[in-house]
Amino acid sequence: MQSDVALRLLQISDSHLYTEAEGGHLIGMNTDESLRNVLELIKQREFDASGPLFDLVLATGDISQDGSEASYRRFNRYVGELGRPICWLPGNHDARPTMERTLDKTRLAPCVIKRAGWAIIMLDSAIPGEVPGRFSDEQLAFLESALKESASQGEHVAICLHHHPVPLGSKWLDSVALLNPEAFFSVIDRFDHIKTVIFGHVHQAHESLRN
Repeated sequence: MQSDVALRLLQISDSHLYTEAEGGHLIGMNTDESLRNVLELIKQREFDASGPLFDLVLATGDISQDGSEASYRRFNRYVGELGRPICWLPGNHDARPTMERTLDKTRLAPCVIKRAGWAIIMLDSAIPGEVPGRFSDEQLAFLESALKESASQGEHVAICLHHHPVPLGSKWLDSVALLNPEAFFSVIDRFDHIKTVIFGHVHQAHESLRN
């Protein structure tokens, strides 16, 4: 059932960690240092005397740049210091088999996380070895089933994926987006209890309104 209790979600995306913390540079930036700086800002801005002001952490893909076990373990250790459960989904740089061995599979996409009258639907849009994304028939069936179940329970819904399902007006970014957004929208447009769709991948902020 829907609740009057606020649910606060913290999204961390595209950390692109490498096997070695000191040697991992992407476009000249040490990704390990970048993530640690982000986490320090979170501790400054999103904590009070009682602890974190958010309920869940959404790790929306490209956690690792090289798909190494060490990079996932380090991300899990760093972000675990925030003291909240982490929900995971893979991006185009991630290695799903390694994620399954290393992370909590009960909160790895595809999955549904229930909190405070919300259903948070975590989806896997990654195509192994490819940069763009695509939802398989199995992912779309999982999404539809989760939406029907959440509607029957009177829950709000947040849907999370890695690849952007809407154009951003950038030729190169939109060439590596979700390749079958029509199939995605043909499912979600049949439901009126979806409140937000959250994605990563684009390394920038974007907000738009649909319906």
